Amino acid sequence: MAAANTLTARDAAVKAAQAKEEADVTARETAAVVLRLFDNDAKLVSELLDVPAEELEREAKPVTAARAKEVIEALRASSRSRR
Repeated sequence: MAAANTLTARDAAVKAAQAKEEADVTARETAAVVLRLFDNDAKLVSELLDVPAEELEREAKPVTAARAKEVIEALRASSRSRR
């Protein structure tokens, strides 16, 4: 019984870690996309979202411009398909 509980807890921890990583990636990509949509004006986006500009820039930094562009294009395609 204890072994089964341990395995269940381990599986839950692995799933939680994966979900956290996915959420972190989404947050970074979102920051990069928003900055790109506003011509990398971190000050403006910071004021609009009430988030420190340094935090936005730090979050967006690991996301390549190409990936941000992919996300924007996917959002546009999704928007067009809903019309």
